[in-house]
Amino acid sequence: MLRRTFLLLGLVIFLSSCSENYIFHKKFEVLNSSWSESDPAIFDLEINLDTSSVFDLLIAMNIDDGYEYQNIYTQISTTFPDGSSIKDIISFDLADKAGFWKGDCSGHECEILFTLQKNVKFQEKGKYQFSITPHMRVNPVEHINSISLMLANKKD
Repeated sequence: MLRRTFLLLGLVIFLSSCSENYIFHKKFEVLNSSWSESDPAIFDLEINLDTSSVFDLLIAMNIDDGYEYQNIYTQISTTFPDGSSIKDIISFDLADKAGFWKGDCSGHECEILFTLQKNVKFQEKGKYQFSITPHMRVNPVEHINSISLMLANKKD
């Protein structure tokens, strides 16, 4: 009995040490798995932390196996607390060249994690808004189930 308790305790410690230390994690559910340019995934992030802290900014996409492309182009807009903003077009590779999905796949779905930016330092406190839209030749983009945005404490 004591041995079983130590095994269970060891497993709990191991699993908890493997999880990311996200200080922000929000998911945008795509209605009917049909993501349109007119329906951006919007994430509001309030930064009240030490502006010298360093983070990693991550995106996760959940797709189903009906997705027809190797990648997805997105337009990501960032609005800063002072009202200024920047936009960028970013392509995320969802499958390798052989057509195998990247990430964790189970059943008919895959969750694919991307590092959007490493070593992020927020220069000012306040509200940051991230808006992500598909930027493909087809609209809407089918078989996209959700998009998540995470902010992780930088690991040393």
